[in-house]
Amino acid sequence: MKDYTLNYEDSKKFILNYAIEGNKIIIHYASGGKQTIPYTKENEQLILAIMENQARGAWVGDTFAKIKERVEKFKYNTIGDAFLTLILLFLICTSTFSTLWINVLLNACLVFKIVEFTINLSCLIGNKRILKDIEKNKLYLTNKEQIEESDFTKNENLLLGIDKSTKKMIQEQPKDININTMDKVKYKELKQILENIKREREFGFDYSQVEETEDVKLERNLNQ
Repeated sequence: MKDYTLNYEDSKKFILNYAIEGNKIIIHYASGGKQTIPYTKENEQLILAIMENQARGAWVGDTFAKIKERVEKFKYNTIGDAFLTLILLFLICTSTFSTLWINVLLNACLVFKIVEFTINLSCLIGNKRILKDIEKNKLYLTNKEQIEESDFTKNENLLLGIDKSTKKMIQEQPKDININTMDKVKYKELKQILENIKREREFGFDYSQVEETEDVKLERNLNQ
């Protein structure tokens, strides 16, 4: 999960993700802090509930709108910086000024504008990614039941069009698909998975013969 907070105080209790290491859960906060707690199923479920509430709060409240405002601000700032940078480059390249201090001033302004452009562009990209992450988690939570009811280990068609790394992660840990592991799934991949689920439900194909064949193969291998 990306950092949806709008101030540092909130970031100190905003959970980005967690990792299970042995009998411990390591929680990572948006502020950069970490917290280690004992691993229990109850503790993990509590963390997931908090993270889901964070995601819901981002689109139900005014967070999404405020981040969208940031995107617009950084977009206009980036365009403005790019325009002024081009003007300064033009003046420097075509300058007929012989005064040293004017040339130094123009070059200093150019360096400043390039730095400002880089910062604004970085902020623009970062905030766009946050918006996309909020949209992805909204899509996941509104379709959570469909995903949990799907058997990704027996029906590979549910993962058609998905990157190999994501496919492997889902097939190896089908019961661990949650708001935390959504970090490893791209927005377009989640959309594709949901489209696959919808198609399979509409067509209602019978996969029992495939399952029986696999069982027969397993039994044959064990007998060899």
